[in-house]
Amino acid sequence: MPLFLSVLLLATPMNDPLAQAGGVADPAPAYTVDASAPATKQQVDTKRYRFVLSNGSELVGRILERIGETQVKIALLDGTERTLFWADIEAQFEFENVQIGADGSVWDTNPNRTRHLYAPSAMPLKEGEGYLSLKELFFLSGAYGVTDNVSILVGSFVPTLFLMDGTGLIGALKVAGEIGEDVYVAGGGEVITLPDFSESGGLSLVGIGFGGLTFGKPDRQLTISAGRPFSLAGADPDLGDALLVVAGQYRLTNNVGIVSENWIFPTQESPGGGGVLSVHALAIRRINKNFAWDAGLIGVAGLPGAFPWIDWTWNIGTARRVPK
Repeated sequence: MPLFLSVLLLATPMNDPLAQAGGVADPAPAYTVDASAPATKQQVDTKRYRFVLSNGSELVGRILERIGETQVKIALLDGTERTLFWADIEAQFEFENVQIGADGSVWDTNPNRTRHLYAPSAMPLKEGEGYLSLKELFFLSGAYGVTDNVSILVGSFVPTLFLMDGTGLIGALKVAGEIGEDVYVAGGGEVITLPDFSESGGLSLVGIGFGGLTFGKPDRQLTISAGRPFSLAGADPDLGDALLVVAGQYRLTNNVGIVSENWIFPTQESPGGGGVLSVHALAIRRINKNFAWDAGLIGVAGLPGAFPWIDWTWNIGTARRVPK
């Protein structure tokens, strides 16, 4: 047998039907993937998370790899890697970006972005966020984010709490969300129980439905909202036909801001005469990560003088946990 035929037969796989038939086999691929084989790594999660551990410490980093059902590998912000047991992670939250304020320093996230003095902005509370507020030592309320777009508020006038007859109870619902860059929309309603001084007695249930727009960022925002008062039960007090609110806040430093709120009743006459009824307030806000207080003045257009305005707010919730 010629030498070149011997070499050809030795180099040809005998179980290759194409080779046996005298055909030419396609070259084998350089790399093959078994689609049924489980992946050992997942694509890196670029989001940053705050991990609260069972010993009370906190870590901030990105998820690199989920190791089976029991462990996770994370990359800390300094580049080091840690492997943790899921059982040792009590909570996992999305980590909010650090803000550089107008003065060039690092500012904490504004927890009071969803309200001005009394009127709400169209920015929503996130799920799990909440606050308690005491206004003028007279009105106590609490708000809570049920979802990232829905929040509820309950409250009461402090003196009526001792009457134990349901007078002065307040409830509110707000649905809000961002519809464009730095543009937010909200709608909702607020009701309050008041004494019914008619012959039937009992309680009146009155309220206002509202819709509003907020423009800007949490630290520099302007809100324009409008509403219509209504009565659900009992006597129908003269609430007017419409209400317009223009409010805003501007943060000067990490801890100090200015808040203004202006209520206009287009169909009501000012007690001072010569125009529509309007109420105006301006206050300095002291901002902290866990609380805030406002101090300023409030007055009625057409009337001399002004009254002091003061309120305190305690932030009692954090943004929602992220499922592990």
